[in-house]
Amino acid sequence: MRQTLKWLLALTVAFALGAVAGGYLVNDATTGLMIDRAVDADAAAVRRYVPILEAMRAGDADEAVELLEAWLDDVLVVLMEPSNYDVDIRPITLARADSAYAAARAYREAWPRTSSRSFVDDMVAAVWAQGPPSQLP
Repeated sequence: MRQTLKWLLALTVAFALGAVAGGYLVNDATTGLMIDRAVDADAAAVRRYVPILEAMRAGDADEAVELLEAWLDDVLVVLMEPSNYDVDIRPITLARADSAYAAARAYREAWPRTSSRSFVDDMVAAVWAQGPPSQLP
């Protein structure tokens, strides 16, 4: 009986230590992944905006506008991808996505354009046809 209690106690302690260590590793990996994604997004933003700033400083407003327009196309296609909304999205996030959709739609209605990338134009047209994220099935 005493031997069984010792084994149960040892197993309980081992399980508890394993759970703590596993929780730490999962938390560490998750935090690392979140930081990695944030750094990657910031690096992409810098790579995207430096050429725009350079064009503006050089007085080439048309080039700066074209770079921003291409960025808007790219972000719209990714942001409005229906599979992004298959997971639980916070209501505030969904509202912000709807607001972004509405702002971009109003902008493009005021300033229509055709890019040099017809396949992207087709994807943007599909974004407008599907409606805002809150209306996705």
